[in-house]
Formats: sequence, C-alpha cells, structure tokens
Amino acid sequence: MKPEPAASSLTAVSFGRRPARSAILGASALTSDIVAATHRHRDSSLVTEMHRGTLRGFVTHHVWSEISRVLEDRARESGDFDLDAALRLW
Repeated sequence: MKPEPAASSLTAVSFGRRPARSAILGASALTSDIVAATHRHRDSSLVTEMHRGTLRGFVTHHVWSEISRVLEDRARESGDFDLDAALRLW
C-alpha cells in the first residue's frame, strides 16, 4: 500500500476521492470564474471543486486584494455581467 503524501506537500493529496490538484490562482482565472458564475446563476466552478476536495486553490495576498478592483474594471469595460452579484460572490 502506497503511503499518503504529507498534508503540507503541494503534490496531490487524497481526500477520500480522487487526488486533489494544487493550483495557484491568478486574478484572471478568479475573475473569469466569478463572472461566469454570475451568468450561470450558481456557484463558481473553482469553489465547487474546492468544496469537493478535488482542487486546492492558493491565492497570493496581492492578487486577493486586487480582485474587487479588477471586477470593477471588467464591468466598466464590458458591462456584460452583474457587478453587484460578482462582488457578493467574491
């Protein structure tokens, strides 16, 4: 039987399902996922996968602090999504 990797490892970790993938998420991936979730009227696919335990998402502090501004910029440029809904999701 193969031993489980250490929990602190950035390699795949088993949560009783298939192994989780680790991902460092940038502003583009996060805001695209949030905007798509506002169009679908359901949870973000990234958040859904993290709740399922198949994705371990990591976000750096500087990216985390910029998401609201990036969403506002995207809304101003395209206006094709509900900014208030996107900010509530975030």
